[in-house]
Amino acid sequence: MQVDKPMGAYQTSLAGIQKAEQQMSNAARDVAASSATSPDTERPIQASQDLNQSLIKQQEAKLQFEASAKVLEASNGTLGSLIDIKV
Repeated sequence: MQVDKPMGAYQTSLAGIQKAEQQMSNAARDVAASSATSPDTERPIQASQDLNQSLIKQQEAKLQFEASAKVLEASNGTLGSLIDIKV
């Protein structure tokens, strides 16, 4: 993150939120595809590993979203404080 750009924190956090959203969508699609197989048959180990990887990616996306939202919130609070001081 560059300090010399006043909107840098906003842009960085919004980019993180968008990346998390895309990762969550991809992982959710992969989970849905892996569970679309017949429930009556035993799934091979590979399918189970793919499902686990997709669930892990969903958790990573959730944490990335939460972290980016906290950056956005902190940036907003800092900007608000600076405006209060200036006014």
